[in-house]
Amino acid sequence: MQHIAIINSRQALRPTGASGWLQATSDAIRTLATDSNCVFIASLDEMTYEMTLYQLAQAGVTIEIILTKNQMKKCAEDEESLNRYLASEFKLQTKRTRILIIEDDETQKSNSSHIRDKAILQRADMIIPISIRSKGFWEAELSGAAHRSTKVDQRFRVPYKKIQTTIKQNYENHQIDLDTAAYLENYLIHWTRTSNHPWPSEKRWEFYRDLSNAQTSYPRSAFFTLQRILSEKRIRGSARHMPNSTAMVSLTAASLFESVSLMKYRARYREMTIEPFAIAIPHEFAVSVGARRIKYCSTTEMKSFSREEKLFTHSNGRTKLSDSEKSKVAAWEKEQEWRVLGDIDLKSVWSEIVVLTESQTQADEIEKVFGLKTLTVFA
Repeated sequence: MQHIAIINSRQALRPTGASGWLQATSDAIRTLATDSNCVFIASLDEMTYEMTLYQLAQAGVTIEIILTKNQMKKCAEDEESLNRYLASEFKLQTKRTRILIIEDDETQKSNSSHIRDKAILQRADMIIPISIRSKGFWEAELSGAAHRSTKVDQRFRVPYKKIQTTIKQNYENHQIDLDTAAYLENYLIHWTRTSNHPWPSEKRWEFYRDLSNAQTSYPRSAFFTLQRILSEKRIRGSARHMPNSTAMVSLTAASLFESVSLMKYRARYREMTIEPFAIAIPHEFAVSVGARRIKYCSTTEMKSFSREEKLFTHSNGRTKLSDSEKSKVAAWEKEQEWRVLGDIDLKSVWSEIVVLTESQTQADEIEKVFGLKTLTVFA
């Protein structure tokens, strides 16, 4: 059996099916999948690896997944549970999937990707480079492939394009719609944002399917996220950034003016905090389904709380600086956050919710499709 590794350097964060590397990867798999003597090497973690794994699963080929132990622990405790995860998240055929776990320890976490990549190169009989960054890791490794008697098939290679996806948005100079601001006084608001990952409860194969099929617009934008919520008539709880990784819905009592001031770019996560797309639900209804106001306190105080109490607390962001007696205060308290455990089913309050969009064109579309009162955030 010939082991084949299809490799890509890191690509733009929010691709579509029109992206050159994605099309070329698909072409390579489609061409090579007809050879029953091939085993395709795959992995997890980076989008390029996971997109390739999704496409290999769709092709129904034999796959060998290589991970370090630290990488495996991100999604499963052991190989048995990893098999279940892969079958569910990527629709893999377990009978045609092998798993190879490479030992590494806690001290090697930051280097897990390179350990995995080198293992893939050593395992491969043939390398299929697709989109490779100049002077990067993969280019250096490819230059040494000949010395290892590893074949390199350049048929599917495309130029590497450094695409800067526009993620950072600035709303500081936008004029807020005063009528919308006044209308929302008795509502709690759930703001959305563009997602770099699968939506809550979404399988990874669904996420990569939609990326592959999209030709113009990124299918996990804040506006598409809003439409998904309305289509399901449900705000799904997310465990991301929540205490104990518990799925919860985040709401805010902050005014429209205060909320827009919190729309900032978070470089650490490569995303906006929130974007001007939201669902506003009556305050009374929110409380009736379990919404509770968040208590902001110091990390010292939080240590004394029970597991359940911690679900409804947040650090106040005050940390003592080492070189002065001043405090650096984060904006957490300004969020005026409320949380609901689990999901919020909107069916019983459907006629009372208010939808918020950035533009009037988007508002008109929402009203036409869903028949809901829709207001614009900006005048």
